[in-house]
Amino acid sequence: MRVISACLFVSVLIVGLGCGDEAAPELDVPETYSFDPQDYSGQTIRLNMLEEMATYLKTSHGGAVLDGDKLKAMFANDGSPFSDSGLNNSGKQLRDKCFSLDQGYFEGWMDVAAISSATGLPASDGQAGTGTSGTSTYLFDENGKEPLQLIEKGLMGAVFYYQSVAVYLGEEEMNADNSTVIPGQGTAMEHHWDEAFGYTAFPPDFISPYPESGLRFWARYCNGRDPVIGCNQPLSLAFRTGRSAIGAQDYSIRDEQIAFIRQRWEEVCAATALHYLNEAIAAIGDDVVRNHTLSEALAFGLNLKYNPERRISLEQLVQFETLLGDNFYQISLDDIRSARDLIAGIYQLEEVAEIL
Repeated sequence: MRVISACLFVSVLIVGLGCGDEAAPELDVPETYSFDPQDYSGQTIRLNMLEEMATYLKTSHGGAVLDGDKLKAMFANDGSPFSDSGLNNSGKQLRDKCFSLDQGYFEGWMDVAAISSATGLPASDGQAGTGTSGTSTYLFDENGKEPLQLIEKGLMGAVFYYQSVAVYLGEEEMNADNSTVIPGQGTAMEHHWDEAFGYTAFPPDFISPYPESGLRFWARYCNGRDPVIGCNQPLSLAFRTGRSAIGAQDYSIRDEQIAFIRQRWEEVCAATALHYLNEAIAAIGDDVVRNHTLSEALAFGLNLKYNPERRISLEQLVQFETLLGDNFYQISLDDIRSARDLIAGIYQLEEVAEIL
């Protein structure tokens, strides 16, 4: 088994670093993401919003009929849809931070979830409903696609990943003022960097190894891929180094960290798609588990498009989606393997593709 070295990636992109263990001597890089001041409370609010939306979607597993309008209200934080009044009164929402061209895509899946839950029938080819394998139950549309995964994992990409790598680490936000300190936030540039970090859902002390308990969203999936591709510590170090470089007004090192974060986070996303394709291969004869894991693979694969420096082309993403097909009940083992080979080849993960 080849474990991708943290030293290989970090030392190439961070001037003066040695194998991910030491910070550049000209920077004061803390061991945890702890800066004074810092603030990414808005990102935490949106993480909590998606968590409550996913919890509501999961009530369909027990037979509850979902309300599509309620899901869309949670998406837009319209009409106090959350059980947590703090979320309702936050002035924040997921919809206005979602990649604008895909807002309708996610709202469409919210309607599909409501329609599928209303059948009260067991899921099968051509019939929406719930399917059970062992102790696990999932809601599927008539083609075996799981709205929960396409909404939750998709919004991890279209909001959290997109906002972090494309918006807050983008040129406009990184050209913000870096001299006037805003109480409780730091400079505008420092605050934008903190907001990018907030969408990772990383704990401040996120390095390797990290206990699984309590991790959510991207932190959970990064941690899951860490044993094979070694991603926790390099990404944590890059975020800490970039923030320190802003404080030192060293924009060359900051920009190196941006490039590294985009590259490495994209690889985590691709490796997670491969992970779920492997699970689908292992469960090829179980409609429920196969369709559940294919839904996750599809969501993570499509998330790759949100990186402004992505290695995958839009044409290759269409090829990936075409290989998975419109109907998961009718997918072949060869199609899943071809989709895995496509992603693994683009991201040079061929040596570890079958063990992710």
